[in-house]
Amino acid sequence: MTPEHLALLNASIDQVVEIETLDGTRFLATPLFVYEGEDNPDVFFLPVERLADGTLKTAEAGQSILLEDIDAVRTP
Repeated sequence: MTPEHLALLNASIDQVVEIETLDGTRFLATPLFVYEGEDNPDVFFLPVERLADGTLKTAEAGQSILLEDIDAVRTP
């Protein structure tokens, strides 16, 4: 992940972003907290699903992913 992508992730707390992992998987998420400490830096987020009618549905259960596993962050 580039410094620009990390900056976008940090600036997008409580907003919907698209995260792309190193294996090419893309998904929508609402970041809640970015941890940039030395031990396992990661982002905690709520997954977001785009419904058939185009609306977005945010999950109630959070997930996390290591920052080193993220290739890119984009606005959807």
